[in-house]
Amino acid sequence: MKLQKNMYKEFFGLEIMPFNTTPDASFFFESEQHNEALARLKYAIEERKGFVLITGEIGSGKTTVCHTLLSQLDKDVKTALVTNTRLTGKELLKTICCEFDIEWKKASHIELVHKLNDFLIDQLRDDNNAVIIIDEAQNLTPKILEEIRLISNLETDKEKLVQIILMGQPELAEKLELPELKQLKQRIVTRYHIYPLAAAECERYINHRLNIAGAQGRRIFDNDAVNEIIEYSKGVPRLINIACDQAMLQAYSMGKHRVTRDMVLEVINEFLPPSKIKKCDNLKKDIPKELNKNNIINENNSKNETVENIVNDSYGTKTEIEPEVALISDKNNGNKGFWSNIFSFKKKKIEPLPGLKNKDDLEGILIEFDGVNINEIREFDKRFGRFILEKLKGNRVIVREEYFDVFKTELKKDGIYIDFND
Repeated sequence: MKLQKNMYKEFFGLEIMPFNTTPDASFFFESEQHNEALARLKYAIEERKGFVLITGEIGSGKTTVCHTLLSQLDKDVKTALVTNTRLTGKELLKTICCEFDIEWKKASHIELVHKLNDFLIDQLRDDNNAVIIIDEAQNLTPKILEEIRLISNLETDKEKLVQIILMGQPELAEKLELPELKQLKQRIVTRYHIYPLAAAECERYINHRLNIAGAQGRRIFDNDAVNEIIEYSKGVPRLINIACDQAMLQAYSMGKHRVTRDMVLEVINEFLPPSKIKKCDNLKKDIPKELNKNNIINENNSKNETVENIVNDSYGTKTEIEPEVALISDKNNGNKGFWSNIFSFKKKKIEPLPGLKNKDDLEGILIEFDGVNINEIREFDKRFGRFILEKLKGNRVIVREEYFDVFKTELKKDGIYIDFND
């Protein structure tokens, strides 16, 4: 199935994509925690308090808070945003100088400090404020964190010349407990930790992003779907975004305007280890009209003609569909993002074959590999035997439909990915 970028946006009547994982300030969700973090940052900057520490788990929304802050600061606040934290002390100073538009070429370490000090004094004279924001600060070494403390020493008798905001994962707070960072820890005047969203907030978060995108209050996710997303994400905004985005794509591919629990399970099972995969009940697969004729093609057909077949899928639903083309990418081949090995598979009612061991269970997916020798895949028979109806000649296997997703997940352990064309 060939899906075009943003193609479900129009299908759901939206103006923009609702669940991108970029830190878009226009989607800022005013939860109690995120509002508190933003308020503390604003206060520290306006009152020239010096050091601020904001921590949170991966995907909790720290960077979105940061970008929201930047979008709301007055023009008299000059900012330097540092996002690459794998730096030496001199590289950090160069990055800060670049962000403040300070000329630094051929400057030594001490000269960079003097140039930064002169710039900050000029800003104070012009009644401006200066802020250095360091994201992913948990990656900074104790030596570089001490370098940052020394930057904070740039001050007058009455005011701090620069406000420094450290944002990072919980390991950052733990690192600040090191004896050699005791002075830095004492400089931090306010700190805040962003926890995952509560269950009630998760649903409001989903609806908030949909409404920003143009849903106008329309309900797209049913209650059971939302509950599964909450359980999977544990309230982490980034995981909510990923699950919602993929579930809406799943609904679109099936021609449905409501996302159900089974659609969500179909998606999140792709991210779960086999032991935690949940069963999808009675997932009916339909193909939207706009895909039926134009976008689904058999890429093995030299004329690119649409091939239509009536098949009986694993859920007992008759669907008009064609042989689909999937791709394999081997991460170990050094070609990142390059889909190298192509194979085709076709959902069909498998007729009894000579020597077929499972004649009572004939629903399967016939997979024909090109460019990949299945016998060279590590312990193929031992690991994949329980998913396969039959191993055929010509580098082909018939995979049980109900185990196809698990089959794909197991392949991923070898760096082999099966997916639709994108």
